[in-house]
Amino acid sequence: MRGIINHLPVISDYTEESEIVLVVSIVLLSLPALLSRFTIADYSFYFGCLFVYGLNFLFYPENFDPLCEYAFTCLLVVFPCYFIGRIIEPEVFFVVFVWLAGICIVMDLFYFLYFVQSAKSLKDAKEILTYDNMFAAYQLLPHVLIMAWSAMRKFNLVTLVLTILGVLLLLSFGSRGPLACAGVFIIVYFFFFMKFRHSEYVKACLAGVGVLMFLFQKQIALFLKVIFDDMSLSTRIIDRILGGGLSHDTGRSWLTDRLYGILDHNDSFFGLGMFGSQRYGIIYSHSFVCDLHVTFGYYIGTLILIVLVLILAAGVWTCRSKMDMAFILLLFCTSVVKLFVSSTFLLEPLFFLLIGYCIANIARYEKNNDSLWNTSGSH
Repeated sequence: MRGIINHLPVISDYTEESEIVLVVSIVLLSLPALLSRFTIADYSFYFGCLFVYGLNFLFYPENFDPLCEYAFTCLLVVFPCYFIGRIIEPEVFFVVFVWLAGICIVMDLFYFLYFVQSAKSLKDAKEILTYDNMFAAYQLLPHVLIMAWSAMRKFNLVTLVLTILGVLLLLSFGSRGPLACAGVFIIVYFFFFMKFRHSEYVKACLAGVGVLMFLFQKQIALFLKVIFDDMSLSTRIIDRILGGGLSHDTGRSWLTDRLYGILDHNDSFFGLGMFGSQRYGIIYSHSFVCDLHVTFGYYIGTLILIVLVLILAAGVWTCRSKMDMAFILLLFCTSVVKLFVSSTFLLEPLFFLLIGYCIANIARYEKNNDSLWNTSGSH
């Protein structure tokens, strides 16, 4: 939309305002269909998040700057994704998801392989394409996983090709985290969700291919390096494979050790508050568990972790179909797995969407059980 608005007369001077008006208008138009589907518990969760965020201004004045900086994102973008999780139905929207994923992958391919290549100078293009473009990779990740899900759910040459192109584009971005998330989803879905004739033999053969690819990873990496160099794409991950350092944590374990050391010497009971690590020069810990402990302290953070695990387990247990389970797997890989290598849960929309979706499954299960109980009782 920005690209279109920027080329319109008069309105191009108000791009940011136009985006806000567009989004707010859609939300207002959809409210009648949404409000009836939420409960007091849903509103309590959201306003509880707002209340805790507000308390951080009072009890953690040292975090004032990041709390102000991220207030709009957390309160009006990230936390409300819980409501999307409460109402989303993958079986109804799956075809739409696949179409949107395909459009996004094609647009990214066009942007990075053609549009950026036509930058003002080759140097500008090189800087964009060889940079560790982690943000773009994580933005593309859900679309690649949806396309992979579609390809494995029902074989289609177009979805398979788009999945392969999407994975290669993720590889070209030079960030290991998105590739790890994609790998977890594809492997788990293929081995535990796919059932077809002689699937055991096919899976055994593919496992063997995987072993061979691991054994000959340097030869494969050299081949891809030549292709990526010709296309001016990042070879950061390929260089790591060739250098034998793909599993190196790049000092991230030091971050968690330092944060736990700071926590032990400060307030280990209540933690450092939301975005508390930033006052020590650390944007985030690259560890979901450490992030919870730093934000809420050892005891409250561990309690929240246990509750989240129980919600996730109950959400999986109460799934109505394989598609529901696959959707939880997709959200888990794009949020929780991601949070163990990057970002913070406070800025992860899909994490709150995952919570909302699990709660929706649990609520639906309890409602159906109550109906069955009431029906049987009336007889």
